[in-house]
Amino acid sequence: MAKKLNGGTRVVVVNANGNLGYALREALESFGATVTTFEHGSSAKDKILCGVDFDLAICDHPSNTDLIDWLAVNAPETPVILTSIDSDDSSLHPLFLRTVSTWDSLFHIVAQAIPDKIQGVEAEVA
Repeated sequence: MAKKLNGGTRVVVVNANGNLGYALREALESFGATVTTFEHGSSAKDKILCGVDFDLAICDHPSNTDLIDWLAVNAPETPVILTSIDSDDSSLHPLFLRTVSTWDSLFHIVAQAIPDKIQGVEAEVA
């Protein structure tokens, strides 16, 4: 069965690397998500302040430390996946997207972050 997210699942991708942001958008949309991309965390924060809610945030680190900290305080129910992280900062968040060799591995990480949004398969939560 195809791996899909429930309809209406909203994901924000904040990544200064345009190519990675584009690839993440393509993959997440293929899973059924509605994806909004930004190059800078401040733009994502402005969108959230305007009342747009997201089910999941995928951010590059450390360039979006301010957004990650802000989400922890102002939207603690929104899981955050970090697309890169220094080994010294591994205590920041349990979900890290260091290297994704297949879209299946990306889906597995997304399923860990938002298991209630998965349809057709049971999310494997580590």
